[in-house]
Amino acid sequence: MNKIDKILDLQEQGFTRQEIAKELGYKRLDSMTRYLKKQGYILVDNKYVLDANTKSNTNIANTGTNTTSNTLEVIDVNTVANTQTNTIEQFVKVLDNKIVELLRSDYDILKEMIDRFKKNMEVHNSSNITIDLIDDRHLKQYPKAVRVNEFVWEDWTKFCVEHNKFSKKELISMALKEYMEKHK
Repeated sequence: MNKIDKILDLQEQGFTRQEIAKELGYKRLDSMTRYLKKQGYILVDNKYVLDANTKSNTNIANTGTNTTSNTLEVIDVNTVANTQTNTIEQFVKVLDNKIVELLRSDYDILKEMIDRFKKNMEVHNSSNITIDLIDDRHLKQYPKAVRVNEFVWEDWTKFCVEHNKFSKKELISMALKEYMEKHK
């Protein structure tokens, strides 16, 4: 078993990169990483995988159905094509099915991201106000009281009425955020 096979085998057994480096006698983790990089491997999600852009004709396919523990596996197209039961067309179908399966499993998340993106684009296109805040709907809300200059408050109230497609909470949060970023 050569060094690369040993590294990949230990990685599959669940060893961390640091543990693998120590096991193989590397004094520094980056020495092992440089060695693997020269051999055509890259680091993806803290795991070494063969780079798809290397000179060999390989494709990366996602394996497994659990999206939280998916790992990348390198599949050699020539090997797939040369087996009796598999063809390139079957390989593409399997890859397409995996992609569709991943999209289905995270459909709600993707839809929410797309809807949020569209909302931000509509807001950006209809006015020069962009609300860029971390979603805190899942947190318990507490009322906050502040004292404000009376003239500023009157102007603020008019501003909120003119931009009623945003909540007052969003507008004041964004105003405070922009002010803090400007005066860091």
